[in-house]
Amino acid sequence: EVWTDALEKLKRIRPGNLQDVLMISYNGLDDQEKCIFLDIACLFVKMKTKREDAVVIFKGCGFNGEIGLTVLTARSLIKIAEDTTLWMHDQLRDMGREIVTKENDSHPGMRSRLWDRDEIMNVFEHDKGTPSIQGIVLDFEMKRMVSDLGGDTISWYNFRRSPNCTSALTYLKERYKAHLKSQAEKKEEVKISSKALGAMVNLRLLQMNNVHLEGNFKFLPAGVKWLQWKGCPLRSLPSDFLPRQLAVLDLSDSNITSLWGGRSIMQCFTCLTCSGDENKVAEKLMFLNLRYCIYLTDIPDLSGNRALRQLNLEHCISLTRLHGSIGNLNTLVHLNLR
Repeated sequence: EVWTDALEKLKRIRPGNLQDVLMISYNGLDDQEKCIFLDIACLFVKMKTKREDAVVIFKGCGFNGEIGLTVLTARSLIKIAEDTTLWMHDQLRDMGREIVTKENDSHPGMRSRLWDRDEIMNVFEHDKGTPSIQGIVLDFEMKRMVSDLGGDTISWYNFRRSPNCTSALTYLKERYKAHLKSQAEKKEEVKISSKALGAMVNLRLLQMNNVHLEGNFKFLPAGVKWLQWKGCPLRSLPSDFLPRQLAVLDLSDSNITSLWGGRSIMQCFTCLTCSGDENKVAEKLMFLNLRYCIYLTDIPDLSGNRALRQLNLEHCISLTRLHGSIGNLNTLVHLNLR
């Protein structure tokens, strides 16, 4: 019956109008599947997101990612490449983005998803955030690669291996050069204000790679499910960073030295005035990615977590010990310490 109906619709489409043909597949999706399709078309396809990562993200959003991706694949709306990354034909991607653009042609801040850098920066610079926005992907190219071993890091290891006056002086010189370089880079870094986030109360998905977020972190919507902040310039996350619905936190390639200043995850996300909502992040965080955080020296007490499945500490070369709470995480299935 479904295919008979689809064939009847195809007969009514004028020759050469491919977009109308593609819309038949889209219109046959349920609301959740449409949401997943638009998230992929507008946000994730250009990031070359892995299938397994997408499943975790969508699960964090309350969707059944496995079923959703299976349906989209069966309808040829997406493909899973050999390396398991999500792939979508350009015309399907453009169709999805056109659907979102038509939500409001003239005011990007009134759309559900934002992917154009200029439009996003305009929203932040002029405080045009609205409750309509569900997803933002903002990625500036790295002006410096924190994952590369700098002279200060190498000299520090040499000093630890062979502590003497020569190695100490070498380390201090390299630290001074790194400081001068850091000061120069701060003048060039991209800055956005957190104030515009305050109105985005329905924001689920946020990428802000290689930018400096200025202002009070309390403006970050509590309902954010996925936060990717590669190249985060902070040394530790501030105490007012409280996204209690967070399922995926990706701080890879960052300057972070400790999460939340060494406080436990329970201490950071407990809110005595939330009447029963305390520890919600501890229950929902499923993936913590700290890959190539070369300055990370410790991770917090994770004993309050009830859902963490993946913890990536690859190339965290300054990390000398693991908190004992990791051994008690019954849900943990993937731990990367390479």
